[in-house]
Amino acid sequence: VDWIMEDGTGTIFIECKTKKVRYEAKMALTDTLALNEDLDKMADFVVQVYKTLSDALKGHYGHWQSNDKPIYPMIVNLEEWYAFGDGILPAIDERARSKMTEAKLDLRLIDQHPYSICSVKDLEYSAAVMAKVSIQAYMLLKNDQEYRLWSHGSFTSSRYYREMSERGDLFPSAMQEIHTNL
Repeated sequence: VDWIMEDGTGTIFIECKTKKVRYEAKMALTDTLALNEDLDKMADFVVQVYKTLSDALKGHYGHWQSNDKPIYPMIVNLEEWYAFGDGILPAIDERARSKMTEAKLDLRLIDQHPYSICSVKDLEYSAAVMAKVSIQAYMLLKNDQEYRLWSHGSFTSSRYYREMSERGDLFPSAMQEIHTNL
């Protein structure tokens, strides 16, 4: 994976992608070919992170060892894919499970280590909240039946409004240097 984020409660395997939903997929109302191709691509990303997770759990990562903490795979994109709600995410799930079967990956990985899809913008806010409440607390609630279909941004701003307002600047000295009059 591209990045491993962990604390004393959990681990997130982050796979970063630059793929955007194509304009055709966003705009076509009746022709779903472009949308289906993009959903297949996202399912490929999901399978990729589970292949990596499977290797890591087998001890093939020299720089990371399993420690019995929960692991949450996350696909991070440059832009929001709007992969939430009762249509898009279930379509990705179905494709990912099919592709995992083809790749001979254990389907229990999806249930044991639920994945999420997040924009890089939402990751910044989510990580700030996780630093306050813990990875496990955040991801356990995010993967709850009610919130799994929500985007990370909507989930974070709704469920962790107080923590978001208290988060402060990521690099306070740089912010002070840029905005000397604040």
